[in-house]
Amino acid sequence: MTDCPYADCPGEVQSSAKVGYCLTCRQPVFACQQCGAQNRAFARFCRRCRCEGEFPKRSMGAVGSKVLDLLGREAREIAAADQFWVAPASRCGFMWALSLSGIVWRINPAEGSAARFATLGEGFGRSPIRIRNLVGAEGSRSGTHLLAASPREVKSVNLANGRSFSWIAASPGGRLLSDLNEDGYVTVESDGAYIYALEKRAAGYYLLRRHLDREAVDEFPAGGQPAGGPLRVEGDAQAGAGVDRPGDQPAGGSLRVEGRICAYTEDSLLALGDSGVARLPYAVEGPALLSPREPHSYLVAPGASPWLTFGSDVYLPAQGSVFLYMSLKDFPKDSARLPVTEHSAVSRDSAGRFVLTTPTSGAASGAIELFKGPAPATRVKDQQLRATGAEFLDGPFAAAFVSSVGAGRIRFYYEGCAPRDARLAGNIENQIGFYPCGAAFVLAHFGDKSLGFSIWDV
Repeated sequence: MTDCPYADCPGEVQSSAKVGYCLTCRQPVFACQQCGAQNRAFARFCRRCRCEGEFPKRSMGAVGSKVLDLLGREAREIAAADQFWVAPASRCGFMWALSLSGIVWRINPAEGSAARFATLGEGFGRSPIRIRNLVGAEGSRSGTHLLAASPREVKSVNLANGRSFSWIAASPGGRLLSDLNEDGYVTVESDGAYIYALEKRAAGYYLLRRHLDREAVDEFPAGGQPAGGPLRVEGDAQAGAGVDRPGDQPAGGSLRVEGRICAYTEDSLLALGDSGVARLPYAVEGPALLSPREPHSYLVAPGASPWLTFGSDVYLPAQGSVFLYMSLKDFPKDSARLPVTEHSAVSRDSAGRFVLTTPTSGAASGAIELFKGPAPATRVKDQQLRATGAEFLDGPFAAAFVSSVGAGRIRFYYEGCAPRDARLAGNIENQIGFYPCGAAFVLAHFGDKSLGFSIWDV
């Protein structure tokens, strides 16, 4: 064991692989890849050798088959006592969540605590959050931030110190898209140097962009006549033409695709480049799904964005029983419709790749499939598999819910090993997802006026 890196703490660190926590103050730590010294969760430079580093993502698959024994223990339960609409996120050994009251909560699995961390204010907490590393910004504006939107502004919280910043304000008479119920599948995004949001005005929909070190906000029509093009997007994809007028369709987004920022409408991807927004009509039939109220037969995790990007691949939800796939390296040629069986669920693996779970039906086994481009590969088969949208894959490891009587039951899988069941204290129906979080594995779920977390130490 080594000394705790946190000031005024005399404790020692309990580490597992590259991450761990202090046995006294219970704060997360990570080991320097160069010298092995333990560092605080948000340290940018090693306290011993001064090399640059950051808190690593934990791989459940890399733990090995012993992970099944670790997860076979009874989970610890904690809850954040507030009302929540949107899914939490894991970063630097903590879980982070934003409530309907605009409060940012910090959940520490090692300590077993859920505490208020910062306040964003009224109108926040109704669309998915993003946690991104902001680079190039001066002072406390640089670092790991939680970004969120309200109808009036886009704000962020520096997760290292709790300071909040306002980045984008709605224009006079405009409204930032920030409500899952009212605006559909919308969020905010950042590529590290810029922050992006969508706004609705009388003239239509606009994609807004703010550089971290500048006050001005750039405005781009998110639809309508092309602002510029053709536009190079990962493989010389050419922008389509013939859009009627600025902002004639609601836009969902924003999406991060290989450094490009896109929004999407029912029939087109809108790719932002140096010359503005280019309209890329889908090569396969939609229409794309823009709101949870529109007809669709598959499940997605509640409070989360249903679209998915991996490298230059884009997976968009569509109405009915289908997802739309397109690769921006060879657009529109490399496109496909991905049929989704009724009551199936979509999620993503630890690397962000598309995962489809088909539940058990009669004598047919359920299956969890991982996609490479438009092609699926079956990773798990099970006669009791349920589809919830919370399914998790990480290399040889998988986690899913299975059918049972009484209390809810989770099944953990590891290639080459017999699966292991874990029974929870209650019957959890509003599953959000599984998250590696420092030295823990966490299941998040919505409760009655709370956000619950089931925690296993790994």
